[in-house]
Amino acid sequence: MKHSVTLAAVLCLIGATALADITGQACVVDGNTVSIGGRRAYNRCNGGTSVRLYGIKAPDLAQTCRDSSGHTWPCGRLAAANLLERVRGHALHCRGNSTDDHGRLIAVCFVHGTDINRAMVRQGWAMARIAETDTYQGDETAARESRIGLWQDSTTPDEERAHEEKEKQ
Repeated sequence: MKHSVTLAAVLCLIGATALADITGQACVVDGNTVSIGGRRAYNRCNGGTSVRLYGIKAPDLAQTCRDSSGHTWPCGRLAAANLLERVRGHALHCRGNSTDDHGRLIAVCFVHGTDINRAMVRQGWAMARIAETDTYQGDETAARESRIGLWQDSTTPDEERAHEEKEKQ
């Protein structure tokens, strides 16, 4: 009997530390980062718990993309605006079990059961982060083929970022 109590206690501790759930209103930092419980002030999210959406990568907030005719457009801002539209006024429920180098919880987040990470990729406003998971790869392929969001033109955000870095040098 003593062993079963000890084993049960260990299993409870493992379960308690293996998963970090957080639910609340989200302040959108960029197209793949939110702050649960944070408040927007002076164009920044202050306070709250920082969460990076698992398995996806959106352009940085200030990043621009270039269309085939050479015109730039604010793809980073539009990705963040799309995420804001999805979470505004709703409780965001995030489930994760690790943090990144910046101390952000890495999580899959849901609004009313809808996987927001998947929705961002499926609508073309984020890329699948294949180094983490192949979960969203099919959604990215579909968005690319539909030429929506970031894929509406021939230049991808990563190519644009490399082009901007080259121009700075």
